[in-house]
Order: sequence, then structure tokens, then C-alpha cells
Amino acid sequence: MRPDLLTPLFGRVATIPGIGEKTAKLINKIFVTPRSQSSEARIVDILFNLPINIIDRSQRVLISEANIDTIVVIKVIIVEYKISQFKNKQIPLRVIVRDDSGELDLLFFRANPDWIMKSLPIGSTRWISGKIEKYDRRLQIVHPDRMLDEDAFLRLPLIEPVYRLT
Repeated sequence: MRPDLLTPLFGRVATIPGIGEKTAKLINKIFVTPRSQSSEARIVDILFNLPINIIDRSQRVLISEANIDTIVVIKVIIVEYKISQFKNKQIPLRVIVRDDSGELDLLFFRANPDWIMKSLPIGSTRWISGKIEKYDRRLQIVHPDRMLDEDAFLRLPLIEPVYRLT
């Protein structure tokens, strides 16, 4: 028998202010399984939904100092676009970026060139976050996680939790 103080934690998720039936159905898809004791998600299910991993964006380095296969945050200047003249979607759109120590390629497969050029105008300074790799003796980030201007960068958390189904 549990104490009466804990009873509200075993209530339906839909009873939380701001969560209606529509949102509760989506939450039920995450927490209710054939093995569940309840047919609806409970408040306690959400409270104990802990992160399964973290993304550490605290490594802010120059391009030349970046460790391969790690997530980094680099302040760069957009130098040039390399867009294939062919309509082959297997050829990535390549954005060349630079900092004081070297160059790096940002690769985008199946990307909309207009959106890339709007997000990363030539000559602008951006903070890029993603996993840095080496291919054909060149450093690259394929589909960067974040491409931020100075204002958005100031709001970027150093440690980002990763939850199930996100």
C-alpha cells in the first residue's frame, strides 16, 4: 500500500494542466506497451523517463584542433558553395567554411540549395555543431546538427539530453 501523498503521481497524464486528450494519446504511444500494467500513461511514467544519452557540445575548438569522430562546435566563416550542375541527388551540396586555422566542408545530401544559401550566406559567421570526420584527406561535417548565428549560439546548451523516440 502506497502513502496517500504519492497517489496523484499514479494519475492519468491527461490530468496535467496543459495536456489534453490529443497530447495524452501521443504520450500513451510512448509509454503504453503490451507489457504495461495500465492502458494509459501515468504521471510517474513521465517523471522516470530519464535520458538515454547526452550530446556534449562543450568542445569548442578551431578546425585544426578538432578531434576526428567527435561532436564539436566551431566558429566559421562561409566561403563558397559547390553545387552539382547535375540533378543527381547522390552528389552532396558542399559548403566550404574556414576559420583562422583551416578549412572544413559541410555536406548536405538531398538539400534544397536555396535554403542552404539563405541559412549560410557567403561571408557570414556561423557556429556549426556536428560530428567532424575525415574523407579523402579533407575534414567534413555531414548534415551539421546546428548552424547558428551569434545570438542563437548564446542560447545553445553545452549538454543536451537525448530521450527515447527523439
